[in-house]
Amino acid sequence: HVAFGAELFKYSIYRWEKPVGPGPEGLDEKLRAAAEKALAGRGLKRAGENETAGVLLLSYNVGASDQLTAGFGVDADYWGNLVVVPGSDSNVSAGLIVFLSDPDTKAALWAGWMILRGTSPQALMVMRDRAPGYVEKIISRYPKKG
Repeated sequence: HVAFGAELFKYSIYRWEKPVGPGPEGLDEKLRAAAEKALAGRGLKRAGENETAGVLLLSYNVGASDQLTAGFGVDADYWGNLVVVPGSDSNVSAGLIVFLSDPDTKAALWAGWMILRGTSPQALMVMRDRAPGYVEKIISRYPKKG
C-alpha cells in the first residue's frame, strides 16, 4: 500500500467514484460490499446522497490473464511403454487495486493492491471466488481512524 499524504486523515466519509466498477458482472457487487465492510472497520462511513464536502472517492480496478503454454506430458500406455502426449501449462496472473482519492483534485491519497499468481486451470476461478477477501485484506492496511 502507499499513503500519499497526511491529508488522508482529515476524511471520515467516502463515496464510490463511479456507480458501477470494472469488475465482471456479479463480482462488482461483492467487491463493493467487501470494501464497504472493511472501510467501516477502519472508521470510515459511506456518504449519504446529499453529502459532498470532504468525501473521499473510492474506486478499484481488477484484471486477470491466463497464459497458456504448449507442452507435453509423459504417460504409460496399456503395455507399459512411455508415450509423449500433448499438454499445456496454465499461468494465471491477477491483480486488484483500491484507490482513495481527493474529491476535488482526483489525486490518489491512498492505494493498496494485491498481485496473485496461479498455475492450475482452476486458479482464475479460485481467485475470483476469493476476491472479496482480497479486498478486505488490502483495505486492512489503510490507517485506522482513532
